[in-house]
Amino acid sequence: MKQPLVLICGVASDPSVEATVEAARDLSVRHVFLDQREFGNATIDFADTPQGVEGRLTYYNESYQLSSVTGVFSRLVDAAILPGFAECGCSDKRRLSRFHHQLSAWIDSSPARVVKPGEPSAGELAALVQPQVIRRFFRVPDSLLTNDGVEALRFIRKHGQVMVTADGVSMEVELNLPAGIDWMRSQLGRGAVLLQKRIEGLSLAVTTLGERCVIAGTLSGCGERGTDGDSDKPPCLPAEVEEGCLRLVQALELKWARVNLRLTDSGCYYCVGVDAHPALSYCRGRLGGRIAHSLVKYLAGVS
Repeated sequence: MKQPLVLICGVASDPSVEATVEAARDLSVRHVFLDQREFGNATIDFADTPQGVEGRLTYYNESYQLSSVTGVFSRLVDAAILPGFAECGCSDKRRLSRFHHQLSAWIDSSPARVVKPGEPSAGELAALVQPQVIRRFFRVPDSLLTNDGVEALRFIRKHGQVMVTADGVSMEVELNLPAGIDWMRSQLGRGAVLLQKRIEGLSLAVTTLGERCVIAGTLSGCGERGTDGDSDKPPCLPAEVEEGCLRLVQALELKWARVNLRLTDSGCYYCVGVDAHPALSYCRGRLGGRIAHSLVKYLAGVS
């Protein structure tokens, strides 16, 4: 059996990349961190062999057969927005852009296990169509998809507090808070928005990975910061809730996602959305470490 090799791609300052590299070191999993800011020190070459097309990645004079990569964690960003790219000469820009394209193309076609954020268009579309899909697996809050300002205000009057989602951004909106109303109106000028009744209860973030890994953690309020407090174990979910999360993410055609649940005092589970662009930075401490460790194990193909 070949030794697992995990390729981690992205910017060193990305907390998700940093946590994944740290987890690979903790687990002594063989890995390569390909810093996107150092692409000038990397090359990819492809050659025809009797076994087919073989690729080789060279990074700082170390070479790796791409066929030996068992898993890829990619957090690549558009090369054009990287610091210093604008100041590069034309030849350097072409070379860096070509490498970025080659690497991205190989990741998209690689037989290795690949975990990367969904495409922005897919994430934005999912935010609008999610309630229709979620209803197949979970209760959903009363929802309204509209581009009509009058209809939106009527919905807010009905429920008092609502969550408004537009362009992948969610904000809590109340009728007596003008800032939220103004923001919603500005989004309505660009297209449809999704409004959902705010559900009171314990907020749970369930991270799904592939077809087998489900890790739950509590979120403080409706914020983006997770915490596991003083507990060494994540909250225990009923088997049918875990299964529902996995099936929901698969229905949205995602490999790695965060399912946001609300557990009411009466014991009902509501799903308020799925994050197609999860980041490990939303959680702290042991919870974040557990997710990163599970991610690396998944990519390495170990239990």
